[in-house]
Amino acid sequence: MNDLSTLGNSLGKIDLTIGDTKKVFSFCPGPLTETLDINCSSWNASEYIMWNDTIASSCSINNAQCVRLYNDCICHCLPGFVLVDGKCLKSNLELDYSCKLTKQCIQPFSGCFQEKCKCINGYSAFETDSCLKDNVPI
Repeated sequence: MNDLSTLGNSLGKIDLTIGDTKKVFSFCPGPLTETLDINCSSWNASEYIMWNDTIASSCSINNAQCVRLYNDCICHCLPGFVLVDGKCLKSNLELDYSCKLTKQCIQPFSGCFQEKCKCINGYSAFETDSCLKDNVPI
C-alpha cells in the first residue's frame, strides 16, 4: 500500500468477492489509480451480509462481527449463531428448543416445526435426545 503514494497512484477501488457475490467499492476515480482485489471466493456468501451504511453508528448486528469498508458494512455471525434474514440467531439447538429455521437444529433428522426443533417424519426421540428411525426391522 505504501508503494501507491510513492508512485503517485492512489487506491481507486476495491473488488471484494465473498463466495459468488462480488462487491465493488469505488473511491477516487482517475488515471493513476490502483485496484485492490480481495478474493474470498471459498467463503460461503450466505453466511455474510453486506449493506450500504452511511450512518457511522449503525454498522452492527447482535451476535455478529462487523467491519466498515468505506460506506458499506460487512457482517458475519459469531460461532454458535447462524444468519437468518439479516439477524444472527442461535444455532446448534437441541430437540425441543425454540427455533425459526431448520438450520438452527443440530440433531440429524430434525427440523424446525411450529418453532421447536423436532424429529422429522419417520424418526422419533423416545427416551433420548437423538432422532432415531421408526419401525426398524429386526
